[in-house]
Amino acid sequence: MRRARKILLGLAGLAAAVVVALVAILLSVDFSRYKSIATAEVEAATGRRFEIAGNIELALSLTPRLVAHDVTLANAEWGTRPDMLRVKQVEAEVALMPLFSGEIKVKRLVLDGVDLLLETAPSGDGNWIFGETKATEPAETAGLPRLPEINDVTISNAMLRYRDGSTGEEQTLAIAGLRGLAADLDDPVKIAIDASVNESPIVLNGTLGSLSTLFADRPFAIDGVLKMVGGSATVKGNVTKPLTGQGLALDVAIEGNSLAELAPILGSGLPDTAPYRLTGTVTDPDGAYQLDPFQLTVGSSALSGMASIGFGPERPKITASVTASAIDLKDFDLDGASDTDVSTPDDGRVFPADALPLAGLGIVDAAIELSAERLTKGPVTFEKLRTTLSLDAGKLVVANLESGIGGGSFMMSGIVDSTTAPAEVAAEIQARQVEVGELLRSLEISDVLGGGRGDLDLSATGRGNSVREVMAGLDGSTNFAMKGGHIDNGFARLMLSDLFSLVSLGSGGSNTEINCFVARFDIKTGQAVAKGLVLDTSGATVFGSGGVDLATEGLALRIDPHAKATNLTNLAIPMQIGGTIASPSVIPDPTAVPGKVVGAASDTAIGVFNILGDASGLGTIGDGGNANPCATALDSATGGTAPPSAGGELLEDVGGAVEDTVKGVGDAINKLFP
Repeated sequence: MRRARKILLGLAGLAAAVVVALVAILLSVDFSRYKSIATAEVEAATGRRFEIAGNIELALSLTPRLVAHDVTLANAEWGTRPDMLRVKQVEAEVALMPLFSGEIKVKRLVLDGVDLLLETAPSGDGNWIFGETKATEPAETAGLPRLPEINDVTISNAMLRYRDGSTGEEQTLAIAGLRGLAADLDDPVKIAIDASVNESPIVLNGTLGSLSTLFADRPFAIDGVLKMVGGSATVKGNVTKPLTGQGLALDVAIEGNSLAELAPILGSGLPDTAPYRLTGTVTDPDGAYQLDPFQLTVGSSALSGMASIGFGPERPKITASVTASAIDLKDFDLDGASDTDVSTPDDGRVFPADALPLAGLGIVDAAIELSAERLTKGPVTFEKLRTTLSLDAGKLVVANLESGIGGGSFMMSGIVDSTTAPAEVAAEIQARQVEVGELLRSLEISDVLGGGRGDLDLSATGRGNSVREVMAGLDGSTNFAMKGGHIDNGFARLMLSDLFSLVSLGSGGSNTEINCFVARFDIKTGQAVAKGLVLDTSGATVFGSGGVDLATEGLALRIDPHAKATNLTNLAIPMQIGGTIASPSVIPDPTAVPGKVVGAASDTAIGVFNILGDASGLGTIGDGGNANPCATALDSATGGTAPPSAGGELLEDVGGAVEDTVKGVGDAINKLFP
């Protein structure tokens, strides 16, 4: 027993001696000497001042910890603060055995209180672009071990900020917790992040390639799932050259309840869409980021194709070729159903004087091709729509927009050039044999007409930085004609006043049936002059003359009715329409004599009901022995040659002289702009 006891005491003494020796060794190591290694390595890599303000301390325990305080890395000279990076405390749990050979192997690295600022100068240079680095290590680091191997990294209470030096806008990433874990440099890195982007929570879990492949700039794997408010995103693939971020081949899938929920993460407003799902492959050919192919569903809308964005020296450029089986603009919050008025002037005017957001046209260039089997906007459906759009240095061109609509055809092209002062706006529209109510709704104009088929030719150019300026100097012409259909009684009562009972003879309900309507307006420097306007109903044929001053919105119109029955001639009282578009006035013409009957005289008066496309009312071609009054009026206005239209009918449009009708024109112009 004594011998056993002596052996145990001896072993205990030996263990104590080993512990004492180990403690002595650890205490004899001046870990602060490693400050020079870290300083030299970082300054050589960045060309900037790197500092560990306090000593590197050793905290003895079963797992020794090295602790450093107040670590900083200098910012660029032009930066908004002295330090790009600040870390309150760095803790490193080290393995014991490697210490005997003079090596530090970090089992776990903990960073607390990280504050990283990434920012750009007004020139666009980033503070993460470092200057020239040192070619050699300082002499005092010779013979010391290299920086330690790290297997486990934990970050807490971190704030990463990105500041745009040209706009002053700032985005933030607040990391409550981050952990990266790898057995060694050759093993994949498992990563988990609990954070918030611009105060919107996100959770990321995934696996990355090994650190050895990263440092060797070899293909680096990425496989992760991001959870965010109302949605998620997955990314899987690799980056061929991870140190430069080149050679992307990543399969992505993003889905959520609404794009609006991504606005805090992306730092910009997004529409309140229907639930969405986007899948595709991200590559970076020729330095651009490309999504090809992609599939996007938003509610009932389904699109596919390719899209890319490249970052040129002046501005980004978006290129896309998109096909769609169906697009419903309400899925993208673009049908206007929930919009308030684009502008609501409080000065008694209809056309708003608010400055158009022309600067937005110069932010990005674009070349987009769109083909949609069906595009729905509110009650209007465009069939087999095809168009191309280009945006180059602030000049927007919509070319060759073609579509079927309302049983007919629709074509449009337009230009908005913000590079001129003031901006130039131009539009060409042609419609053939379209149901008139559908046509007016497609142009976002009040549907005071409907039922019949119409042709429209509109050509207009103007200059200005607001809708009011554009309308004041507008040049062009508009021709519209309609056969059959009806006119809204509320509109007819307002515009025809005492003539309503004559014009609406034989009609009932909320609409008045019409036979035909033919109209033409020539517009020069904001003056719209009627060059042929006739409304024909069962009770009368009404001719119009005069014009509209688009600059002042003043009306100067005359309505000359012709009763179709002798016993109704006393009702055929010529009327004058004055006032403004927002507040028209209709009074009898004191100089006129009532009693005219259709055919009694060659009264093909030339007139006006409205401006630029909100139609007042046209009539159908009569089958009796008399010449059709609508065709006769137009023939007179055009010198006997009227432009041809599909099906042999001639039509032309003007607009309405009431606020809810003409205001649609101003709103439509406003919506040309982003």
